[in-house]
Amino acid sequence: ERAVYGALCGEVSSVLAVCRFWEDACWAHFKTTLHRCVQSLIYEPSLSAIPSVPFPYQPPPTTTTPSSAASTSPSAIVQRAHEIFDSLQSAQESTIREESKEPYRFLQTKLILFALTDCDWTAHADNRSADSLESLLSTLADWVQEGGVISLSTNENAGFDKACLCPPQIKRFAAHLVLVLRFIGVSVPDQFYNTILIAYVRHLMLSNQSPLVALYLSRLEPSIQVELYVQYLSNVTHSEERGLCLELAEMYFPDLLRSITTEVVERIRSDVPLESTSKQWLSTKTSPEDEKLLSCLEWVSIPEQFTAEAIYQGNALVRHFLVNDKMEPARRVLEEKIRTDCLDVVTMLWRDSPPTAEELNACHEYQCWIAYINAHTAFSDWFGHLHTRPDAPPPPPSNQLRPDSTVQDVHYNNLRKQYEKALAQWIDEHEHLVKQAGEALLGVLQFHGGWLQDIHAVEVPRDSNRSAVLDMLRKKCLPEMVFLLNQVYFESEKFSLSLSLADLVAAEDLRLYTLFAHDQLKQFLELMRKTAIALWSSQSTDVQLQL
Repeated sequence: ERAVYGALCGEVSSVLAVCRFWEDACWAHFKTTLHRCVQSLIYEPSLSAIPSVPFPYQPPPTTTTPSSAASTSPSAIVQRAHEIFDSLQSAQESTIREESKEPYRFLQTKLILFALTDCDWTAHADNRSADSLESLLSTLADWVQEGGVISLSTNENAGFDKACLCPPQIKRFAAHLVLVLRFIGVSVPDQFYNTILIAYVRHLMLSNQSPLVALYLSRLEPSIQVELYVQYLSNVTHSEERGLCLELAEMYFPDLLRSITTEVVERIRSDVPLESTSKQWLSTKTSPEDEKLLSCLEWVSIPEQFTAEAIYQGNALVRHFLVNDKMEPARRVLEEKIRTDCLDVVTMLWRDSPPTAEELNACHEYQCWIAYINAHTAFSDWFGHLHTRPDAPPPPPSNQLRPDSTVQDVHYNNLRKQYEKALAQWIDEHEHLVKQAGEALLGVLQFHGGWLQDIHAVEVPRDSNRSAVLDMLRKKCLPEMVFLLNQVYFESEKFSLSLSLADLVAAEDLRLYTLFAHDQLKQFLELMRKTAIALWSSQSTDVQLQL
């Protein structure tokens, strides 16, 4: 009862006697301070002209409690608030002292002092206002950044350990605080603003809250937006989630969408070295790393307006896979990850904006890879068909005295007719596949504009290693095409066509001979020698005499 009357008349010591927690003690101090301010105004000399009213209660004399003399001046109120919070930190009640060290109490203290120092929150005539705000933001920035630790009380009701990482609730509060301060016109230093918002965005990234990640990123500088969103998208693997992230990026920072998607693909590609000595690279199967590289193309292939970029990035992946002898994932890039009508799409897009030299070179390279993959496919079809030649049925025994000789002869004749029919079909299909494989392989060797040779000069290329890799692949792939074509012709007994490859390799307009290593050139000449002998042996005696 004494505490109730003390709260109503401004006698703080009576109220503090029953306060056991920080919030109760803080309320008691400010409640009694309010009553003292009211009493001070009532007893001011300027109000003496008002008819006297008997007041049974007189203000108590000055006691040892902090600044008990009431004053209504702003500076005195601020000073009184400082004294109140200092007294809470040194209170006799241990629970109150411990609670005053908790982060939420610290935040409440700083916000109350800042509000009292500058009530309109927009001007800082008093240096203490700016100091209070800067102290609060500096502390929050130290708490929320990665690895920041908050020292807390050991009170079990607080829900924290003695020292722990900054909880997400404080990160969220800090982010909203700096956003609101800037919204109402309060100057917040960039170092605190960026640190606090970045920390909260990173928390949202770890919890995979895509809509909120994009929303809060939109409040940061463009360079920070690109960097953080690229980090986030690099770990998004599901197609539906990727589509949502692209929609959010187009909503909140559309001007940066192209930069973001391009950077995501290039960052994922850079995580895997160009050349690898790991045994898994020697496998013909698609590894998990290959799947990750293949899936990253979705970032530039989903939006139709980025088709040219999808072609450029797809070419880079094909180069990467073929350098490591990974034909299957290279084939999947061209057949699955890049839309089949990509050239038609970019041609339509170029009606509004003319293409750059780099985009034209990328389209040319894409056509080169399509021709290369088609050539390998045609060779595989021919090679698989080559070993399916039907076998001739074995002839019946020559003994004519067998009782069932007539039946066996009839059966053999039927088998022979079936064999001849199957052989004729096989020969027709074989000739078709030989022609198809020959045209596809020759198409690579005689590619218009040069296979993997840029058709336009680029002053400052995006990838400084691209030209060197293209030269390396030309030396690796084109001799291979020559050997495969010779195999098709030689094993199909097209010796004249096989021998004509010598003229093709030696032609000055193509200069294919410059791409052969010394050992490869020796091997090619040996094949030509065998082809010449086979061609000579296949001729009739009269033709040989004429030759």
